[in-house]
Amino acid sequence: MKASHIFTEAGLGQTPFKVIGYEERSTGCAFCGRGIKKVSIIKSSDGKVASIGCECVKKTGDSGLIAGEKLAIKRFKAKQKYEKQMAAYLEIMLEKWGDHPHIDPASKEDKEQYLKEMERVMLETVNNQD
Repeated sequence: MKASHIFTEAGLGQTPFKVIGYEERSTGCAFCGRGIKKVSIIKSSDGKVASIGCECVKKTGDSGLIAGEKLAIKRFKAKQKYEKQMAAYLEIMLEKWGDHPHIDPASKEDKEQYLKEMERVMLETVNNQD
């Protein structure tokens, strides 16, 4: 007889579980109840979603969950880095083009247009490096 998963025993749903995201925010772990800041969002096979602390994910010994958490953290950090780079690039472009006669640097629409264009250019640059 196969041993039950500790998350199933805690009422968090049925196996298998998978990590569907990662966040850094203050909340409580749905498994142990402790306050956490590094949050793995897990989903059970029956659709239950829970916020679990990274340490509790590691304690399960579930290699699939642990690998999923590592990937989710990597994606989270990459997204943060990308957003920071895009914000800095947007500021540079606004400085460069802010005095253009057809562009209003205070306009939300113009800033969004810049951001979309710069994102396109950056992605094109990154894709051409591969």
